[in-house]
Amino acid sequence: MTRLIVIGGGAAGLVAAREAAASGAEVTALEAKSSVGGSIARHDVAALTLDAGAESFATRGGAVAPLLDELDLSDRIVWPHIAGSWLHLPDRTVPSPKGGMLGIPTDPQSPEVVAAIGVDAAARAAHDLDDPLPAGFAPATLGALVRVRMGQAVLDRLVSPVANGVYSTPADDLAVDAIAPGLRAALTRTGSLARAVRELRGGIAAKPGAAAGGLRGGMWTLMSALADDIGARGGQVLVDAPVRGIHRDGDTWLVDVDRGETLRADAVIVATAQSAAVRLLGGLIPSAEWPAPTRVDLATLVLDAPALDAAPRGTGLLVADDAHDVVAAKALTHASIKWAWVAQQAGPGRHVVRLSYGQAGHRSQAADIDDAALQELAMRDAAALLGVRLEAAQLAGFARSTWTNAVSLAARGQAERVAAVREAVAAVPGLEVAGTWVAGTGLASVVPDARAAASRAVAR
Repeated sequence: MTRLIVIGGGAAGLVAAREAAASGAEVTALEAKSSVGGSIARHDVAALTLDAGAESFATRGGAVAPLLDELDLSDRIVWPHIAGSWLHLPDRTVPSPKGGMLGIPTDPQSPEVVAAIGVDAAARAAHDLDDPLPAGFAPATLGALVRVRMGQAVLDRLVSPVANGVYSTPADDLAVDAIAPGLRAALTRTGSLARAVRELRGGIAAKPGAAAGGLRGGMWTLMSALADDIGARGGQVLVDAPVRGIHRDGDTWLVDVDRGETLRADAVIVATAQSAAVRLLGGLIPSAEWPAPTRVDLATLVLDAPALDAAPRGTGLLVADDAHDVVAAKALTHASIKWAWVAQQAGPGRHVVRLSYGQAGHRSQAADIDDAALQELAMRDAAALLGVRLEAAQLAGFARSTWTNAVSLAARGQAERVAAVREAVAAVPGLEVAGTWVAGTGLASVVPDARAAASRAVAR
């Protein structure tokens, strides 16, 4: 029986440990913190149990649904409300254009696009449909691609809010091939960015929320189910077990745990965050200048505000860059509108909203203030974004979650750094690496990568 140690109890570590245990390996997963799940965590706010981190999963690739089925969670899959999201711009707040990708519209002159960027900017964007591609046109970043084909207004008003809200990274720092595989090839085939997006979205319904689902009760329940399944298969998940280092002893791996013990294994999967992984892998991987991780602060508000029953801004909002002189948040999710199970748990007239602060290359305003100040800031931002008056007496609960995430795999240069890591790790017997920093953001990327890592570790 293969003895396997998985370092890291987040989504990647638990998926890998469960896959290996299902293959018959003797598995121990080590988590440095006092609970598993990583950025898919829970917290209790005003007697409500809510997601403190990731709240949904992308349906792309079809990797997550089979895992949920194997864990008997398929009957708990839920879909967002069809109300859709809005955009908060410096001078107005408008519904987000539907049917696009990464904010890139499929119809540059649709009424929703015109409402967001204006008639003249929409006419400029429509040139994309007729202007031939320049010879050798191959922009590497999302920002450069959109700026050339559709203009600065589409980039600033439609695409950048998505880039910052979803990836915490400016569009000019996002590599096209990493964030939207196949987009440049479709552009070459169709001769138009709008038509390329339309082609790539051919298999996805255009209704809001079609590309993402959630779990009734919260995404954190998936982490609990994974840990339980590992235990049921004879594996162990140990918390409060930070790892000091790993090294080879002949054909065996030695894993030094901070609580004073050394574990032996035939194979090791390093499934921690980027900073911890680079430290543990040490001289096994090429040295590189790794960008500083991005800090994101989430402020959850539970509000007694019947005025929000009408969903004045749909399921939430993304904020344009040039609107931050009034609103500090980069995004707001109206969770009790987006998810029926949250509304049912909260009850009539009580609403859950979550505001997000922080992006790569910019120090978040939330990072420099305490919880009381963040609560005040979030209340002001929520009122401005939702278009309603909110009083302190309406606040039933507040919670702060802080996540320090690796730079997105789609950031310029990150894919090359990660490729060098993967090549070096592949040359070391019994060693694998997994996690968002090497696989990409979200369960749709993490799950298949972690499963593959586990299969290789057991086979090797």
